[in-house]
Amino acid sequence: MFPTPLRTLSRNKAASALLTILFLIPTLAHAKTMPVRVETAIAEPFEETLTLHGTLKAELSANLSLAAEGIVKNLSVDISSQVKKDDLILSLNDEITRQNLLKSKAQTTSAQTQLNEARRQLKEGELLRKKKHIAQNALISLRVARDVARSDLAAAQAEQERFQHELGQHQLLAPFAGIITAKQTEKGEWLSSGNPAVTLVSLDKILLDVQIPQAYFGRMQEITTITIYPDTAPNTAIEGLVKTVVPVGSQQSRTFLTRFKPVQANPLLLPGTSAKLELNFSKEQNVVMVSRDAILHHADDGNSVFIVVEGKAERRPVELGKIKGDKIQIINGISADEQVVIRGNELLREGAEVTLQP
Repeated sequence: MFPTPLRTLSRNKAASALLTILFLIPTLAHAKTMPVRVETAIAEPFEETLTLHGTLKAELSANLSLAAEGIVKNLSVDISSQVKKDDLILSLNDEITRQNLLKSKAQTTSAQTQLNEARRQLKEGELLRKKKHIAQNALISLRVARDVARSDLAAAQAEQERFQHELGQHQLLAPFAGIITAKQTEKGEWLSSGNPAVTLVSLDKILLDVQIPQAYFGRMQEITTITIYPDTAPNTAIEGLVKTVVPVGSQQSRTFLTRFKPVQANPLLLPGTSAKLELNFSKEQNVVMVSRDAILHHADDGNSVFIVVEGKAERRPVELGKIKGDKIQIINGISADEQVVIRGNELLREGAEVTLQP
């Protein structure tokens, strides 16, 4: 006879060991006592936590442009420059506008002089008319000249104000504090009216846009705490609040847009980055919680647990509720202070005697 190969012996031993285990399982299940580990079901306040992710966006972001057009004379900023409100960003060549302004000021002065002279002549004419030294028509002509001079002065003043306004339009001032994130022009270039020159983004007013599941739409008033964790600094917790809830849901995702903002500005919240959001909802009283290991799931989608009553296992169908960490809420089926099996429950049968393990 040929010797049995070692590989064949190993396979035979493995098969033998497997058969031994299969025979032992029903033996253990029908043993007089089964070793199990239990925990006591507790009733505690339950605070539900919803964790979502969203995108940080600047509340104020603008492509800045000028109403005037011309050659860029000075450019005071570059990409990543931080500016304060009313800081000068750029200015256009305003030489022609300044000349027109000087000319309009001279015309205003001349019109004022002519009006003063027309008033003086009218005053003398009224005195002469009282003495009947001039005709009534002459007095009327003086009044007309006075009114014409008044209109000329108003027109000159309006022209001066127009050029003064145009001169101010040659300077681009920061409408709010922020950082320059884009630059669309350079010194010496021609900048047309209305064309963006730079992009300014505020770092003080940052919003977190999050899509909230529709199941929570009617529960927004139940939120007790809001915490933002920026992904750039995941260990930093920033207190937040609800800014805007858009009451129009998405048909595809069944969610609705909600915007959150920090209670206080934080430099760690950077526009364009992502962040985690934790919403804690109001606490519920007298909620029975057990370990998730205690739950036995059945093929019919039912659930049950084993409890220990006078040293014997008793199966209880249960209705599950909300999950919190490694705990799960039991809505119906068991009460607080009952001993629930969390280890060894897979092999238990109704009425089996158990031995509690530490």
